[in-house]
Amino acid sequence: MRQGWSRKDEQFVRDNYGTMTQRELANELGKTYAAVERKIARMSLSKPKINIIKDEQMKFDVNDFVEFFNKYKNIEVPKLQTIK
Repeated sequence: MRQGWSRKDEQFVRDNYGTMTQRELANELGKTYAAVERKIARMSLSKPKINIIKDEQMKFDVNDFVEFFNKYKNIEVPKLQTIK
């Protein structure tokens, strides 16, 4: 039996599309994967773009590193505790 989309369902998709997979959305809403896929397309939703850092952006000047290290070398770093 065909099940319609409530406003609450649509809002759930909008709120969670960026963090949940389509299969997770379908399971949570009690809908098929295909139904969720069609709904996402009709709503024109898109996941946030990942900002990819290019190699040339990763380069740093050694002097910058030395300056940073010298600035913070006397700061005490708390020890991490191991959870057993």
